[in-house]
Amino acid sequence: MRLDVARRHPAAIERQDLLVELLAGARTEEEIFGQGGLFSQLTKRLVERAMEVELTDHLGYEPHQEPPGGTGNTRNGKGKPKTLVTEHGPVSIRAPRDRDGSFEPKIVRKRQRRFEGRAACLASRPATAQGSQAGAPSPRLTASRRRHTG
Repeated sequence: MRLDVARRHPAAIERQDLLVELLAGARTEEEIFGQGGLFSQLTKRLVERAMEVELTDHLGYEPHQEPPGGTGNTRNGKGKPKTLVTEHGPVSIRAPRDRDGSFEPKIVRKRQRRFEGRAACLASRPATAQGSQAGAPSPRLTASRRRHTG
């Protein structure tokens, strides 16, 4: 069955294997959803990566490439660390900057501190009970339990 699915959807199998690998070291709910846990680390990386892609779209050229026309607005490192408040605790991110300050990120707007709801969406997609390694709680099931038990 897995081979048949892999022929039709090889990326789905790769994603499932990646999730199993990520969850391999996390056995408890605290290791997955606790402060500094797997979920916090993934949220940080996903948000920072999304902001990098937004900056690339804003500037119109890829990192480490010459800007169109030679000069103009360019990347200018990262801003000071910013702490987002999520359902699973604080997550520190650093937003990319551009030289003329015209970049306005969409996923986390300037001066935004709360990042709720979106993180829950990320948790609800990736794993199922069958996709998790034996003994590791499913992020989907654990997030659901957490919402319903308060």
